[in-house]
Amino acid sequence: TWYNPVQKASDEFEEEEEEDEEKEQPEEPEPETGPQLLTSVAEDAKVENLPSWSARLTSSIMPHYAVAIVSSNLWPGAHAFTFSKMFENIYVGWGLKYTATPFNPLLPPPVQDEFPSGADITETTDPTVEQEAALRVAQEEAQAKQDEEEEVEDSDDD
Repeated sequence: TWYNPVQKASDEFEEEEEEDEEKEQPEEPEPETGPQLLTSVAEDAKVENLPSWSARLTSSIMPHYAVAIVSSNLWPGAHAFTFSKMFENIYVGWGLKYTATPFNPLLPPPVQDEFPSGADITETTDPTVEQEAALRVAQEEAQAKQDEEEEVEDSDDD
């Protein structure tokens, strides 16, 4: 059975119809239809001039104990097997249809060269705590000296 996820109950539809008269309703999806149940496999589409199904027995030595296997040529990995009155279906695969040309993904781009190193780009060692403290003191002194010069210039302008 097909379920329409867009369909609303009649009560909800009447209430929202008044509110949403100006809004466009989304298009309802078309129900999917497939072949009728229990149709012949001979009616299935051919795959690259092959039948859509391949049948075989598991043993030709003792055919009365053999299991009959039918494999799909369109969906590799889809198999049905039966023995006596028991049957089962199984699918083991990637969910991709058969294609005559194999899938070959694009190659990744070539590996990039390492970043060029030169005189302006070199690694250095981290400064010690004492060197950082000395730099901070020097920067504070330079800032204080610059502030004093600005104050002197401002007082001269007045």
